[in-house]
Amino acid sequence: MTVLVWDTSPILHAGRIDRLDVLGDIASGWAHNVTTAAVAEELEADSVAVPDWLEVVHVDGLVELVALADWL
Repeated sequence: MTVLVWDTSPILHAGRIDRLDVLGDIASGWAHNVTTAAVAEELEADSVAVPDWLEVVHVDGLVELVALADWL
């Protein structure tokens, strides 16, 4: 599965100028688009809605931390 992980900056800036559609076009080329709950909170704090094409995943569990440690 091809996954694109999104950080706050591109979504926040596109949302501020009401151009999340541009990122949606980019996202459509990927099988799966995800971001973290922390990014979603940052967006909501700035009144930018999390786009429908973006899945919020939680990465604060033990399985995710072990996967990160293995990756490093």
